[in-house]
Amino acid sequence: MLFDASKPAPPNGNNAQDNYFFLDLRNRGQLRFGFDDNQGNGYAAQTGRFSFGKKTWVHIAVTWDLGAGTIQIYVNGNLAATDSASGSSGALGALNSLYLGNNRSSFQGPPGATGGSADGVMDEVRIYRQVLTPAEILFDMNATHPCVALDHFTIGVGTGTASTCSPLPVTITAEDAANNVLTTYGGLVNLSDSAGHGTWSVNTASGTVTPGAADSGTGTYQFVPADNGSVVLNLADVHADDLTVTVTDPTANVTSTSAPVSFRDDAFVITPTDPLGTQVVAARPHGFDVALWRRDPTTGNCAIATGYAGVKPLKAWYVADPSDPAGALPPAIGGVTLPGAIPAANDLSLAFSSGQAPFTLNTSDVGKYALGLRDDTSGFAKDLTGGARPIDGSSATLTVRPFALALVNISAGATPNPGSTTPGGAVFTAAGGGFSATVRGVQWQAADDPGNTGSPAPGANLADNPLTPSFAWNTALAAGTPFQPAGGVRGNLTLGGTAPVTLPQAAYGGGSTTASPLQYSEVGSFTLQAQAANYLNTPGINVYGNAVVGRFIPAYFQTVVTPGCSGAPFTYSAQPFNVTATAYNTLGTVTQNYDGNLGYAKLTTFSDANAGTGGTLSNNLLAALDYVHGVGSDNQITYTFTNKDTAPYTLAVRATDTDAVTSAGHLEGTTEIRSGRVFLQNAFGSELLDLTMPLAVQYYQDATAQWVPNTADTCTTLSAGSFTLGNWSGALHPGDTAITGVTLSAGSGALTLSAPGAGKVGSVDVTGTVASWLQYDWNASGSLSNPSALASFGIFKAPNRVIYQRELP
Repeated sequence: MLFDASKPAPPNGNNAQDNYFFLDLRNRGQLRFGFDDNQGNGYAAQTGRFSFGKKTWVHIAVTWDLGAGTIQIYVNGNLAATDSASGSSGALGALNSLYLGNNRSSFQGPPGATGGSADGVMDEVRIYRQVLTPAEILFDMNATHPCVALDHFTIGVGTGTASTCSPLPVTITAEDAANNVLTTYGGLVNLSDSAGHGTWSVNTASGTVTPGAADSGTGTYQFVPADNGSVVLNLADVHADDLTVTVTDPTANVTSTSAPVSFRDDAFVITPTDPLGTQVVAARPHGFDVALWRRDPTTGNCAIATGYAGVKPLKAWYVADPSDPAGALPPAIGGVTLPGAIPAANDLSLAFSSGQAPFTLNTSDVGKYALGLRDDTSGFAKDLTGGARPIDGSSATLTVRPFALALVNISAGATPNPGSTTPGGAVFTAAGGGFSATVRGVQWQAADDPGNTGSPAPGANLADNPLTPSFAWNTALAAGTPFQPAGGVRGNLTLGGTAPVTLPQAAYGGGSTTASPLQYSEVGSFTLQAQAANYLNTPGINVYGNAVVGRFIPAYFQTVVTPGCSGAPFTYSAQPFNVTATAYNTLGTVTQNYDGNLGYAKLTTFSDANAGTGGTLSNNLLAALDYVHGVGSDNQITYTFTNKDTAPYTLAVRATDTDAVTSAGHLEGTTEIRSGRVFLQNAFGSELLDLTMPLAVQYYQDATAQWVPNTADTCTTLSAGSFTLGNWSGALHPGDTAITGVTLSAGSGALTLSAPGAGKVGSVDVTGTVASWLQYDWNASGSLSNPSALASFGIFKAPNRVIYQRELP
């Protein structure tokens, strides 16, 4: 059983109350999907046999549409089975909750079903509110996410110096072999340090630390989903130890150890004063405070060393994290560019007051590092010989991110993106057509962030912001909200036909990369969203960008003609016929948003693609409101020959809307146009016999054959009621004869008039009432009229015509 939500009948109930809803793999390799409606009617679709290999992923999708009465099973993006659910009540029966990979209960399911586990692995399970199209199912099949395993932990300890008066922030991040953060990691880890001293607690984490024995340096931490694979824990050690930190996942058998850490009784503690804490924005000034903390060797009490005051010459540097981008521009403090290791000489002076000094970190690029400070010249702390003992300090690990991702230079060939969000806005390109967009990591500018939040204000112009030259990170592009039309369908975004769209870190150079060809599948506009998640392997630090892209229009139309003569391959001149126009994107998928009710369909004109000059196409405007989900129809279109005596002509119908979207070069429906008429032939005969009057439905074949029976006509019907009698003459009066029958087949037929009776000699006009396209200019008056003929009773056939006749003796 692959999934099951079937619900058995209640105790003492009857089997008719069983409600099935299941997908199973039968023992001969067929997939079967079935369900009951709320009236107990059962429906199912079953595929042919499949041979699924072991350890091979197979994508399976099932759809059901009770309104349309369809059930479908797709295997690896291809339709494998379809069946009917017509006659259903329109609603599923009462179901249990859905079990994946096993039976929902002891209820075995429908006859022939096999209970038990699917005996495999499932991934990427998705449930939708609506029936997906084949293209959407294929899109989902390709939208996979690789499964990864824990390979190691990165353990950040700053510059490797800490105060015995202040806990050391230790960053623990679960990563795979490619150094990607495992944002779904949920393991239980053991914590320890090599000195066997210290106490663990939470700094920034959603779970709880369970400490080991007091001051043992041990404990455990259970990762939870909200951690996104990374936590910051505090290690407090009152001993002036040199140690390393070890993190172990015993289940995964993974152990990692940090760089060395030195705890000291005299140490600088560097703390961010900016509201963003350890998250730094490139080019945005970031405030810090450094304080000299001292543990009294006698009492063990800690306090800021208030006697440490005045301008102090210091050594300042930074220590790059393993995720720091190589070659990134270094940070600066007070105009001093920091080196990536302890400098040989003092390079920074800070003014301390009562043991504390503020400073501002300035950046022009991205990075991930900790700041280090050392005082080894003031002599505020002395060794046993009276010499100056170094005082060191470290910040927590800082992540410097771009201010934002700027999406610029969006264009389709030479056409720049106008960013239109209204139905009448400027056109960008066709739905599904290729366009390009450049993604830049950019620096902060005050004008773009009046609230100094570290994020762009709505509508900020990022096109002129300097780049962060070392930015490079896997960046996801997606079609986000808002999109237009708001009540329509948000299209799919692909890159070269592939989704989801991820721009790899390696694609960046100088802080930017260009994605091409991007494709958006729908009509309208959308918000192109960019996200670099867990930047520099720091969970929760995400860099965003967005831009409105549009307006997209259909790539082309296809037209389908339904001939006016139902069941026949032709349409009479001036006879209404139906044309359906369907809007498509370049991928060959119908654009659902091309809809008059959504405002994004356009007035469409139908024309003759063959550019004939012998007739006129009329009623050839399809209103925007006639389009629903990309399809519009008009059943009142006519093509009328200028001259009734015109040979058949093949009309090809072209659709063109006011955005110049056209069916030219694509499927264009055709119909043969025939000039038609109904012909009645004069008839005469005895007043004592019924009279047969020949009739025909004719079309003009050519100048030689002229009018011939239209043997292909299947749409013209004539009855006794189609004819009237008038202009009675002689001894023939109204009521003396009547039309008693009409026959018509393959364009030929006759009508029958009843015998008037003895002595009722005379004539009457028979006039047909026919469709306008079957009328003809019978009297050369320039106007079309109904067919008419003379029925004569009591006048017999004239003798044969002779040239000379004489009577023989």
